[in-house]
Amino acid sequence: MKSKKFIRKIILYLVVITAVGYMFHTFKLDNEAREQRYEEFKISIDSQYNDAVSALSNSEYSIYTEKELLEFKGIFSKFDNPTESLQKEIEDFGQENVWNVIKEYPNARILHIYVNALELQNGTSSVKRLYKTNAEQYEAAVKEIDKIPETYNGVLANKIKKDREYLKAKAVEARQLMEAAQAEENAILHIGDPEYKIEQIYGPPIKINTDISANNEHNQYVYADKFIYTDNGRVTNFQTR
Repeated sequence: MKSKKFIRKIILYLVVITAVGYMFHTFKLDNEAREQRYEEFKISIDSQYNDAVSALSNSEYSIYTEKELLEFKGIFSKFDNPTESLQKEIEDFGQENVWNVIKEYPNARILHIYVNALELQNGTSSVKRLYKTNAEQYEAAVKEIDKIPETYNGVLANKIKKDREYLKAKAVEARQLMEAAQAEENAILHIGDPEYKIEQIYGPPIKINTDISANNEHNQYVYADKFIYTDNGRVTNFQTR
């Protein structure tokens, strides 16, 4: 009987030792796999960052396709907002390990702002839904790129400086063109325009003939070369004398 109990104990010990050994081996394999994934993560981040910087530096006029800009934004957003964009990696490797990778790229946040400005400059489909005129679009791009300190001297500093100057010049040009077009439009009287616009464009009339009925007011503006008619404050017709 004693020998049977002894054998059972030995078997139990062997089972426990085997189980512990298996758990230790599994834990070791898991750690090795995690370390491998972590190394691959670091390599991937470095490759994405450097490829994006290279692509940005190779374009003299900062003209990119919408696809390229979205890819740049996706890459640099990982550095600018890792808590959201690298949530899976944080869960896998731990926040401190992910932060240790991110801090190796201190210029990434600036480049994220720069790419946002380029998106506004290039006018992607999402930008065009927000801004109806080139002037508004360029002014928004200037506002974005001005978030980058003028003292910035990191990666792509010279290119960012040139693009800042370019954007400011384009914003002024676009605003001037828009104002000139608006002034030209304002100088033309259209059917349906408000009545006050008549004198803004043609000056005081020789006289105004008014006919008021129960619900309507009809005016005839008399000028030396034309008549202009209005109903209830809106231009309805023109007639050359």
